[in-house]
Amino acid sequence: EKELVGTGANAELVEAIRHKSPKTTLISTPTPTPVPTPISTPIPTPPVPDAAFYQKRAGEHLFNKKYDLAVPEYTKVIELDSKDAANYLNRGLAFFNLKNYDLAIADYDKAIELAPKESMVYFNRGDLHEKMGNLQKAIGDYKKAVELDAANEPAKSNLQRLQAEQAKTLPKTPGKETVSASASAPPSAQQIVNVGPLNSLAVKLAMPVYTAFERQRNIEGLVTVQVTLDEKGKVISAKATVGHPMLRLTSEEAARNSKFKPLLVKNQAVKATGFINYNFKAS
Repeated sequence: EKELVGTGANAELVEAIRHKSPKTTLISTPTPTPVPTPISTPIPTPPVPDAAFYQKRAGEHLFNKKYDLAVPEYTKVIELDSKDAANYLNRGLAFFNLKNYDLAIADYDKAIELAPKESMVYFNRGDLHEKMGNLQKAIGDYKKAVELDAANEPAKSNLQRLQAEQAKTLPKTPGKETVSASASAPPSAQQIVNVGPLNSLAVKLAMPVYTAFERQRNIEGLVTVQVTLDEKGKVISAKATVGHPMLRLTSEEAARNSKFKPLLVKNQAVKATGFINYNFKAS
């Protein structure tokens, strides 16, 4: 337009060109709205199972007589806690019931090494020696069990029985100390049979009292009570051998309040010994 005016173009021509010229429209490009990046929520990592976790499962298997399942669980417990004699004792009981006697003896030996003053460990090893025919070793273990705990009725009874049998055989075989006993003969009324878990004889299992005080302080874990029954199934002794000291008395009381039927061997009622497991969980 300025060029036309400068060259002397007619004003009407300049005005006509002005009206015909296209108008430039500025189009603004919108600024893209930023898309928020989603924040991923971290997935919590489950806690790594500890010895108590495997011990609980092992105890349940042992109590339910699933000995083949109890052994690997106790093995895992021992890998995590190799200083607790109770784990070797209980795995030994599982091996005993699976008739893996050599492995059972090895576990009982280790339990005695870790807890040399625990009477029931000697009783269990003595019971195994007797079943293997090692009667002198059985007598030695029963004696040690009674020496450590004069109230250990199973050990006292089995010791008296073996000594009585030995006294009968000694005059017939002078110079020999071996006791011969017929495996087919029914147990005497004085014999106490080790049955392991007592759930098969239980008519009613009383539960121990678990106080709020103990829960609040996370006093928990497995408690094993060794129980002895007379020929009528009545509890004549109950002693906790494994577990937190503050949970033992209530567990023993629960065992005493439980009801059992008599153990019959060859249609004869006999004394029996075995254990009950109580698992205390604070939460």
